[in-house]
Amino acid sequence: MLRQYYRIGKAIGLNVHLSGDDGWTISGCSVAINGNKLDIEQKAVLPKGLDELSKKIKGGAPVALNLTGKGILIKKIERQEELTDTVISRLLPNAKAEDFYIQNFQTGDSSYVAMIRRAEADKWIKRLEQAGFQIIVLSLGPFVLQQIRPQLNVYDNRLVAEGHQVEYDQHGNWLTYSHRVENKASFPLKIGEEKIEEQLLIPYAAAFQLALLPDLPPISAEVPSAEAAYQKKLANKQLKVNAMVVLCAVFVLLLINFALFSYLHGQNQQLADTVSRNSHDLNDVQKQSQQVADKEALVKKMGWEGNIKKSSLIDQIAQLLPPEIKWEKISIDQSLPPASGENKEPQFADKQIMISGYADRIIPVNEWMARIRTRSWVKDVQLENYTFNNELNTGQFNIRINY
Repeated sequence: MLRQYYRIGKAIGLNVHLSGDDGWTISGCSVAINGNKLDIEQKAVLPKGLDELSKKIKGGAPVALNLTGKGILIKKIERQEELTDTVISRLLPNAKAEDFYIQNFQTGDSSYVAMIRRAEADKWIKRLEQAGFQIIVLSLGPFVLQQIRPQLNVYDNRLVAEGHQVEYDQHGNWLTYSHRVENKASFPLKIGEEKIEEQLLIPYAAAFQLALLPDLPPISAEVPSAEAAYQKKLANKQLKVNAMVVLCAVFVLLLINFALFSYLHGQNQQLADTVSRNSHDLNDVQKQSQQVADKEALVKKMGWEGNIKKSSLIDQIAQLLPPEIKWEKISIDQSLPPASGENKEPQFADKQIMISGYADRIIPVNEWMARIRTRSWVKDVQLENYTFNNELNTGQFNIRINY
């Protein structure tokens, strides 16, 4: 949720075109993100003169510098995810890679590798910083145009601007690139509904990608000093956003705490008034509670077990009685022997049915017990004993049922 606030937000894009014999031109553009909208605030196209640039584009915002023209070597090679020493040595057979700033622009199956001598790039970084501009991103060539291609009113697969000519495939991947001074756009270029000069396209694209960092991966060369400045800028931005979030969270918590305290204080006053009004009934309530407790205890002693129809239980057991069995006696929750000691109150077996009877064999008794177990209200059925009575010439049993 906070990622959008970590963006740089406001940025300046500068493009220095090197024309040889120490000749150069510079153009600049500053943009700012306002909500979901990106506005172009300042722009300038100047043949020369950093002093005039400082007057037309005020510093303060971080700067994305783009260098084009003489001194920048551009090679199209097979796509490389990472420029290894082997690839660089093939591109620079007689040079040292550490003497160059190198940019790898990956598009489709190709990589456009742009290089410039560090001394030349550092010279421009230093000059611009002395003019009041803080450089945190360095890009080479026209490749930052890829960042704004969807915004342009280009209706075919070719983009022409300030001598640069790019041909795309249907997916927006670069097929060819060339630069000729005579290359000009055949119609006015627009970003959305706003017209923009050809010389401002590259500085606008550089500022655009910087303003959307870190959400938009930059097309840039690896410059340690610029990278350090960018990381510092981003850390400061995140620190400010996090501090503002913490401050807002503390304020909200304080507001919630105040509202909750006020509510609970009011509730406490109401409860105090209620307690004060009802305090004289407390003794009556306690007496009624004691009476209820005594009655519950009495009912429990009497063996009351709720709304259980015990006659229905007996009927169900009787329906399952095999013809070989003679039912002699049944007792439900029978009384227990008095406990030893001072407690002489009657005790009853809890939810228990005792059945006694006669059967010549034990098999019908077991069959009856199995039938009884099929009833949903039966928890357990146990044969307490089975003995053969010689006088009666039959077996005598006792069954216990827990329900």
